[in-house]
Amino acid sequence: MSDVAKTISHGINIIMTNFNNGKTTSFYFDYSLTENTKKSGKKWKFVFIFLCLALLVAVSSFFAVRQKRKNEKFDKNCYLLVVGNFAYAADAKEVADSVEKVGGAGFVWVDKSFEVVAFAYPTQKDAAKVQKNLESTTWETTIKKINLKKPKLNRAVQSQKNAIDYLWNLIDRLYKISLNFDQENISNAEAHKQLSKISKELNQLQLKLERNEVNSVVYSGINLIKNEIDDFLKKSYAKNLYSSGIKLICVKTIYTCSTMQS
Repeated sequence: MSDVAKTISHGINIIMTNFNNGKTTSFYFDYSLTENTKKSGKKWKFVFIFLCLALLVAVSSFFAVRQKRKNEKFDKNCYLLVVGNFAYAADAKEVADSVEKVGGAGFVWVDKSFEVVAFAYPTQKDAAKVQKNLESTTWETTIKKINLKKPKLNRAVQSQKNAIDYLWNLIDRLYKISLNFDQENISNAEAHKQLSKISKELNQLQLKLERNEVNSVVYSGINLIKNEIDDFLKKSYAKNLYSSGIKLICVKTIYTCSTMQS
């Protein structure tokens, strides 16, 4: 018996075909080999080496695929409730102001036209519920799906990856703050506290990116969002405008993330 064969782990089941006699022998490595294998020690060594190489290739492929999946751009869908679509910015601004007064974001999303966004939702079902409640208004409502993709990075440093993951999660956090505030689950003071915490976290991300000498769309995006939050926190608002302000930050965060991927 080959010494090499003795080292193989117990319990591995291998199917081998003897091409000389047309027989197929299935066996477990339990430190004993079939008669045919005993007679062909050299052939067995070749098979053993082949299996080791095949196992090495399989393991390498597994980790390569795993790493590729980690590096794939992560998609995130958001659903904008649009209450007006205009060819001119001035017309959109007029409707946006009226939306803001009743607690909506009132953000003008510039694409092929000027779209006034009332708010953004994590699912189409959530957006459709609010759309139905607006049927009695004069607004022409539509739902716009935004498919966010993580941007391609020139330098894939960990601080950039962490910053992108943070922004993706931030969208959900801002949505929850807005929802809880509108449902009166949290007060102005609590919403203010949570937004202040986010501002500090964004500042820490900026510092980490600066230490790594990263000046990219990710850094610019974080800077825009942080400035928006800081400007909001400096002012005092009536309740409806406070609600509008939180929604505006959320929608602007989505818009900023959408421009980062281009």
